[in-house]
Amino acid sequence: MRYFYLVLVALIAVGCSSKQELVKEALNSVGDRPEWVMVPPAPEGDQLYFVGTSALYGTEKNARRDAKRDAIREMSEYVRVLNKNKFERASVTYGMDSFVIMPTVSERNFEKIMSASTANYLRVEEMYFEREADAAGVPGYKYFVLTGISKTDLETALHANATANAKDAQTAMDLANTEAAKAQWKNARDFWKELAKDGFVQ
Repeated sequence: MRYFYLVLVALIAVGCSSKQELVKEALNSVGDRPEWVMVPPAPEGDQLYFVGTSALYGTEKNARRDAKRDAIREMSEYVRVLNKNKFERASVTYGMDSFVIMPTVSERNFEKIMSASTANYLRVEEMYFEREADAAGVPGYKYFVLTGISKTDLETALHANATANAKDAQTAMDLANTEAAKAQWKNARDFWKELAKDGFVQ
């Protein structure tokens, strides 16, 4: 019994030591963080950069995915802020009723648009991770990703999406059964046509 107790104590000590080493590793790695983790690179010529940070995950795969999703959220916010006045003007021009059916009014939908539109253009330039433990002492991974995309590619992706949305709105307008619905979809079509014509980031 005494032997079992000593083994149990030893295992607990090893477990605590492992967690301490994990935390120590994380604390040490903070000092080794690449500069881009804290200060994303400024736009350089036609190139834009966005940094994504993951939550704490038990697997590297999930942490990497979350970090890239966060980078897309950062890119979405960049485009939204850049076009804030344009979106607000459109909401006045076309009315809030029609604006409700436009994906741009929903942040989550807009992120989906950005993710789908830029999937073939957004590049992961660098990755960096840290090992950490959560409040319960469970170890995990936190990932940081530096992504890059050219303004030209971003404009191309968003223009293609706006054009497709205008076409979908035209189809919905043609199939609408009431004049009110037709008018609503016409506003949506004109909204997307205006965005496609004016551009997003150029």
